[in-house]
Amino acid sequence: MEDEFTDICMSVVKKLLNLKMDRKEDKNTPWSHMSEDERFMNFLREYEKLCKKYGVYIDACGCCNSPWMVLAKDEDDIDLHIEHLIREYED
Repeated sequence: MEDEFTDICMSVVKKLLNLKMDRKEDKNTPWSHMSEDERFMNFLREYEKLCKKYGVYIDACGCCNSPWMVLAKDEDDIDLHIEHLIREYED
């Protein structure tokens, strides 16, 4: 169970890092048909479900972007985290 959770978290981190990359012209990928906004929002919906399922979210250092996992105190912590990610994306 722990290995599965670790694999899921690592997958989420990789997806978060990929959103920061400026990739144009993705070809033959599962997301080729999606706009950047669709990719981000679809990912966030799944990420939020995962965070609420395990009570854990992934945060990062403000200066170097090093990720780490945070144990949420309650669902409000996760809601605030998701809102923060949306604001960061919109800026």
